[in-house]
Amino acid sequence: EQTSGWNDRLVGDYDTAPNPSFIEKPISSIFFHNNRLGILSSDSVVMSELGEYGNFFPTTIRTIPDTDVIDITVATRDVTSLKTASSISGALLLFSENSQFILNSTGGTLSPETAIISNVSSYNYNPSAPATVIGNKVFFTAESGNGTQLFDFEFNSVLATASENVAANNISLHIPTYLPTGITTIVGHSILGYIFLHSPEDPKSVYVLNTVTVDRQSAQRAFHKWTFEYDIRGINIVKNNLNIVFSNSAAISENQFVKENSTLYCNLSLDIPVDINNVEYKDDYEGNKLSNYESEVRMSKWQLKSQDGFGTIRGRLQIRTALFSVADGSKYTVRMVNDSLINNSTVSTGVMP
Repeated sequence: EQTSGWNDRLVGDYDTAPNPSFIEKPISSIFFHNNRLGILSSDSVVMSELGEYGNFFPTTIRTIPDTDVIDITVATRDVTSLKTASSISGALLLFSENSQFILNSTGGTLSPETAIISNVSSYNYNPSAPATVIGNKVFFTAESGNGTQLFDFEFNSVLATASENVAANNISLHIPTYLPTGITTIVGHSILGYIFLHSPEDPKSVYVLNTVTVDRQSAQRAFHKWTFEYDIRGINIVKNNLNIVFSNSAAISENQFVKENSTLYCNLSLDIPVDINNVEYKDDYEGNKLSNYESEVRMSKWQLKSQDGFGTIRGRLQIRTALFSVADGSKYTVRMVNDSLINNSTVSTGVMP
């Protein structure tokens, strides 16, 4: 009695219909591409029969139908172990720790007889953070020294059929040690321009890349990080919300509702305000109303912009203002600090009537 969804060999024998290449080998990744279930194992790519995700055996031994199983091996002079597969723009981008390959068709429909693998680049790759497709780009990381570099491949019709080397963009070249080592998660939102990265080596922080695109060009990119009170166990984006799961592994005082070793959940909206000139921040303070607390808004550095809105060393200076309010009867102290200068601040104190 068959207890799984995997098909048995129905035609031929071990010679005419051999086992798929992943049998008795470690599997490094499972993916979907062109309505086929794919499996990476060592230097092989095995893709199921078209639309039949449980069948990895030939359907006939007399001919080779276009819909039959694809089982192909990377042909290189070096030992290659494939780690990740990313399906994008009709092509399949394959990653090993030292090289990248593209699996596509020599012409027409992808089939057992037209499938071909081409070596397109030789970047170091961190398999702990699987390459991620966001929009028309594939993002991946590589560790160097005590930091991590973030790269992207931008896919188009030329790259999807490339047989020669192509170049990836090193997005974090100017901050080689800002991103920590050990990154395991890359998620992003192609419309809002967010990329989020997380490393267990900095468990309470999420590293963020904001990108503003104008006329298909990256007008501005900025890295920063969000730090939370508890260790992060997972992040993901659903619609326009960043979902974060926390694990509280530290002892908590009895008068707080959070228990030791509990799991917490946070949902952050990533929606861009309709009118960015009237963004409102509210303190969500639930402690003793008679005690003092600190609240901070940190703005990005001033930047000169050209008429097109791109950063430049020449242009006009954008002066910004901020409006804040406090509750009646509150005593407050306001301090404005220019982080670019040392010991340069403006202090104002007062009491609301």
